[in-house]
Parts: sequence; structure tokens; C-alpha cells
Amino acid sequence: MSSCDFKNRNIYLKKSVVELENFIKEQKVLDQEAYYDLFLIKSKILNKKELTNYIEKLKKQYPTDKDFFEALKQSFDEQLKQIQASQK
Repeated sequence: MSSCDFKNRNIYLKKSVVELENFIKEQKVLDQEAYYDLFLIKSKILNKKELTNYIEKLKKQYPTDKDFFEALKQSFDEQLKQIQASQK
């Protein structure tokens, strides 16, 4: 992927993040599917530490849903391990 393609990709991903965050703010209850989509997109932009910090923030913000956010984090950690193993 050329640097121009990568830059354009990130622009569109960041726009998607903003749109999803706006959608989430408008919801009266926690929308797990929207958070999954948001995390999926953020996983393509942020590094692992930033993602972990983001999940920890959400777990504090939504303590009754911390199990969901922990499971979400673990599922992405497992996907990353599988990708790394397939590249060896």
C-alpha cells in the first residue's frame, strides 16, 4: 500500500469513527454492535496500548457492561495472535 493510499485509508477510517461516536452518543442504551464496529475500526488506526486504554476507559464509564468490553478486548487480542501466527 502506498503512503497516499494509507493516508486516504486513515482519513476515511477516522471519519467512520466520528460518525459511529456520534451515533453512540444519540443512543439511550449501550449499543454493543455499534461499539464492536467502533472498536474494529479503531483497531486499524490505534496501536494495542491505545486500544487497551480505550477499553479500560469504557469499562469505567459503563461499569455494568465491563464484561462486554473485556470480552471485546479479548476477542481482538485473539484475532491479533492468529494473524501473527499465520505470518510466521
